[in-house]
Amino acid sequence: QTKETVTFEYSLENNGDAQFFENRIIALSNQEALSIIRDITERNKAMAALQWNESLMKMMTATSPLAFLVIDHTNDDIVFFNHRYCEIWGLTEKENEIREKKLKNNDLIKYCQPLISIPKFIKSSYRPLEDIDNREIIEDVIPFVDGRYIRRYSAQIRGLEDEYFGRLYIFEDITEKESLAHS
Repeated sequence: QTKETVTFEYSLENNGDAQFFENRIIALSNQEALSIIRDITERNKAMAALQWNESLMKMMTATSPLAFLVIDHTNDDIVFFNHRYCEIWGLTEKENEIREKKLKNNDLIKYCQPLISIPKFIKSSYRPLEDIDNREIIEDVIPFVDGRYIRRYSAQIRGLEDEYFGRLYIFEDITEKESLAHS
């Protein structure tokens, strides 16, 4: 009677398997309505799988001793990072600003540069990696002024059709390994 469109979802049990449907009812007049029913079972399964994968990734990165950072170099956005990244780079006080997207990658570089014992290391080593056509996978060691050594791995993240999604950086504190190697 209100001539509004109503949409709702429901499920049906079939031999122990649940099927999910979306029903959209469109009022055509006071006496007639059009009902469009769509099977959304596969969509719901895909969403559940995506949520599971996202939860798994979050748990893995949250409990890992490795630091993770993903940058979209097309716009300098920080796409993803974990707490360990902030610990290694002395950015724990900036963590909320990073999470709230108030800082860009170049802002982080300014905070991190004084930690590096080789002047301009970050700027010079990041510059080629900012080029989305540079598919190089890197592994290097960054010496810190406080005596720490951080191993950096980096590779581009690309989709199935070769679309650029960003660059993954993984940092590992290898100070103990380096100290043993030099003694």
